[in-house]
Amino acid sequence: IILLYAPLRRRMRPDQGAPAVPYSIILLHATTAFLMIPSIILLLLVNYLEIQSHHETVSRQVKTDASQTERSIARWVTVNMGAVQAVANLGSTYPPRPSPQLQEKLEEIKGLFPDFHNVYLADETGTTIGFYPPRNERGESTIGINFSDRPYFTQLKETLRPVISDVFLGRGGVFVEIFSMSAPFVKDGTFAGFGLGAINLVRLRAVLNEISEQSEMSYTILDRNSAVVISTSPGRNPLDRLPETRVSITESVTPGVFLRVPGAKENISVMGTWKDAAYYTKVPIADSGWTLLVECPVAPLQKHFYHLAINGLIVVSALFALALFASLLLSREIARTLVRLAVLSRDIPDRIRKRE
Repeated sequence: IILLYAPLRRRMRPDQGAPAVPYSIILLHATTAFLMIPSIILLLLVNYLEIQSHHETVSRQVKTDASQTERSIARWVTVNMGAVQAVANLGSTYPPRPSPQLQEKLEEIKGLFPDFHNVYLADETGTTIGFYPPRNERGESTIGINFSDRPYFTQLKETLRPVISDVFLGRGGVFVEIFSMSAPFVKDGTFAGFGLGAINLVRLRAVLNEISEQSEMSYTILDRNSAVVISTSPGRNPLDRLPETRVSITESVTPGVFLRVPGAKENISVMGTWKDAAYYTKVPIADSGWTLLVECPVAPLQKHFYHLAINGLIVVSALFALALFASLLLSREIARTLVRLAVLSRDIPDRIRKRE
């Protein structure tokens, strides 16, 4: 249409004048454009509405899933904190020194709560007076170890309230990344010691994996310093920091849910960059000081939209083929009378003289 009706040829070849366009071709272009342009607009509209619908649906799903997961983790924290409180209560029952009876009670609590690497009771100086297991992975005794340099010890003495620590590297009972739950016990209104349980992150990962089996989302628990406690996302290990990347963040339809789009990358197309995009939300976990990060990758949705667009284009292509064929027949039928008149009137002066 541009080549035939725009004044390009006249400007490129002014000596030839405007090209003559057959009436049938004009009709073909008109009828085809009448079918093609609405179908393209309709395809764009359908894709846009589908994307907006998924955008809203995923945003609500992320928020709902984050709320449900936070409640599950909060219940898990409450149950294990109850066990730590039971350990602390032993300090009010038994003398502040090692004893077989104290060890039996610690062993019993540890057996009931397998999410702990170990449990122990310490006096007011932060020195362990009861510890289960009584020997660590290196075969060393765990009785008499002093943990007064740990930040949670200072916090326990100052607040006299239960404390959930950030992730740190164990040095007494185990020598891997752990975090602890601790609760103080008080005598005569003063700090007299505390009970503590060191959480097995493998067990906590199993809890998260069980939740994530029913979902395509990834879950990451962050401590107060934004370090990873545990995550179902590959490549995120305890104590890791989330990488700082150039991102474009836009708020989603659902308040509190955002869309993280990585910034431009060298030699990667815009569509390729979007493969690393994700919907996400952050929810504080009650009574823990932690934050739950729930992410839903855009890549599966992007794949769905690609298939949707390809199928739509296939349908439009079929419509285009039918439109071209129908327009060709229609234009020929409409122009048939004019073509017949042109044939009959060809060389008519000579034919009149010849009495034809």
